Parts: sequence; structure tokens; C-alpha cells
Amino acid sequence: MLGRIGGAFGVRGWLSVRSYTCPPENILNYSRWWLSRSGKPWQVHDLFKAQLRGRKLTAALSGVEDRDQARAWNGARIAVPRSHLPDPGPGSYYWCDLLGCTVFDQNGKELGRASRILETGGAHEVLVVSGKCEYLVPLVMGRFVEWVDIGRGAIRLRGEGLD
Repeated sequence: MLGRIGGAFGVRGWLSVRSYTCPPENILNYSRWWLSRSGKPWQVHDLFKAQLRGRKLTAALSGVEDRDQARAWNGARIAVPRSHLPDPGPGSYYWCDLLGCTVFDQNGKELGRASRILETGGAHEVLVVSGKCEYLVPLVMGRFVEWVDIGRGAIRLRGEGLD
């Protein structure tokens, strides 16, 4: 997922966009977006125009021509097919790569699987680990996450008090 629609912007069908790319304007490198809301099927929209106003991103998409149509996409997920994304490179990964990985504590004890990522809107996101218990782990490498091995499907955490 590359981002989310934050709601309508103006009266001509423009959308406020929350980008998960780094830097945020990289989402504009994709001229075709797949949108989905509330478990409905994905719909493809071409990126018609976009503007970066300070830190705020807005976009006009094909088929979204007025405020009511824009409002209907509030909260929709923005994605592109994986084949359109650049290779993250050695030691890097996409959030979706973490999902399903087995998560271990610092002693090698299995805690569960990475089930989802919470977007906090703050300094970092939070990895949700589901097992016998549910753990919330700040996604901060070196401090809370010791390493990630996508090839093995494993994540090792740092710190104590996870029992």
C-alpha cells in the first residue's frame, strides 16, 4: 500500500492524499493508482494532476470529478502492483514484506507472527505481533527491532519484558 485518501479537497474532485512513500511525493511517480475502500474490489484510476503544497499532497484522478465523488473515496487505500515498485535493495523492505514473518524475542523465543502495521501518524509505525498474546512493537530498528530477515521470514526483537 502506497498511501490513503484523506478526503475531498476543494469542490472539483481533488483528493487529499496521505503518502506512505519516502519521501512522500514519491507516490506521484505512479501515474495509475489502484484504490480500494471497505473491502470492496480495487478500482484503477489514472493520476491526472497532483500538487505538493508544503507538506500537503493533493491529487486529481480520472473518474473523480466533483466533491461528492471525492468524498466517497475518503479512507481508501492507494496501491500499485508489486511489479511496478522498485527493488527495495539489500537490507531494505516494504511494510507488506513484514506481514506473516515469524517474530522472536531477544532470546529466540517465538512470539507469533507479524499480522499488521498500525499507522500512528507519529514518529514511527507499530508492528502488531499476534500469537498467544498480541504485542505492539514500535518499528524502530536497533532500538526495538534487532534485525529483519525477509528471506527467512523472521524478525528478532530487542529488549525484555515481552513475556
